[in-house]
Amino acid sequence: MIILDNKKYQGVLIACVFFLLLSACQFPLPSQPTLPAPVIQATLIPSKEPLLPEPTLPLPTSHVHSSPILIFVGNGYNSRGMTLLGGSLEETWLIPEEVSPYLKIDNEINYYSLDGTHGSTLLITYSEDTGPAVNCTHSRYWVETSSDLLPFSFGLNSSEGISNLRNIEFLSPQNETYHQLVETYLLEQGIETPSVQVKRILRVDLDNDGTDEVLIEASHFIEKTGHSVSPGDYSFILMRKVSENNVITQRVVGEIYYEDVVSKLPHTYFLQAIADINGNGQMEVLVGVSRWEGNGAILYELNDTQLEEVLRMICSL
Repeated sequence: MIILDNKKYQGVLIACVFFLLLSACQFPLPSQPTLPAPVIQATLIPSKEPLLPEPTLPLPTSHVHSSPILIFVGNGYNSRGMTLLGGSLEETWLIPEEVSPYLKIDNEINYYSLDGTHGSTLLITYSEDTGPAVNCTHSRYWVETSSDLLPFSFGLNSSEGISNLRNIEFLSPQNETYHQLVETYLLEQGIETPSVQVKRILRVDLDNDGTDEVLIEASHFIEKTGHSVSPGDYSFILMRKVSENNVITQRVVGEIYYEDVVSKLPHTYFLQAIADINGNGQMEVLVGVSRWEGNGAILYELNDTQLEEVLRMICSL
């Protein structure tokens, strides 16, 4: 048996009791404060580059062209009949075949004559002449109007009509200056003893430059029935135009004959109309054409110093 020393035993006992009391009475250490978890929100930062729009497909487009101006020419034997000469669209000249699809019943036609008479009528019927005996430069489309027209009128289907009708001065066919001009011209062409027959003289500013041009219509045939020609016969249109310091004489259209030809059916040319047909500010010249069992018209526009043909429609048997 082990006997403990009394003092030592008491010391150990006290140490154990103290240790037990300290363990039982231990206070919890203060806890660290708990911070709430940060809430992260997405924030859009504007870009320095501009935002591009959403790509879009182009809308389909259709080119809408205005209808052409139709040009009709009358004759000297049918007061309600006209022929389709052609047309104009955006200063482009079109032949009858190109504009015939635009012929419409009850379309209004504004008509004009060289003496200034003008009015309106309706297109009441039209047809294409397909007769094999007719020889034409293009397909011929006959148009019948609702009212009588003056002989050799011309017409347009434009609702606005002719926007530019400048004054046309009619000079006497016996004007000595231009009578001498035609005689000199024929002498220069080799006609030794010309018979001067001036039918019409017109003075008008074709190109709106402030200076008038002069148009001269002259014709002479010994045989009056139109079945033959003789030396010295002729029919032509002349234009006199001032260009800078020069005066230019142009034979716009026509023929001069130097020998006898039997069964020759010559053309006679005459001034039918002068007007700004396509609205470009310049006047066009419409020349009528007649012959035995045939007729037609030729349209000219001024290009610099020359009248140039732009449309032609002549028919004959």
